[in-house]
Amino acid sequence: MNKEITVVRIEPKRAPEIVTVTDTLKSLQEAIRGNIEIVQCGAEHFRHCVLIIDEEGKLKGAEYNRSLKDETGKVYDILAGPFLVTGLSEDD
Repeated sequence: MNKEITVVRIEPKRAPEIVTVTDTLKSLQEAIRGNIEIVQCGAEHFRHCVLIIDEEGKLKGAEYNRSLKDETGKVYDILAGPFLVTGLSEDD
């Protein structure tokens, strides 16, 4: 039996929502509608989480979603399409 995980799903122009997904490659790809790329959260208060994004979101012309900022507040990237936020361990 496949394990289920709780994640925060963030769609463009929508409020984040907490959802449960099956912890399989296929299920995660369906949740973001693309191929998975893992992005480490850079901000200190988010160091125990990762973003699961569509690696080709921008290339496919997906709608821009959220910006990523460094510690000074400067934007260093923009995410396109839906993405998931999840912890690094079972406790997160």
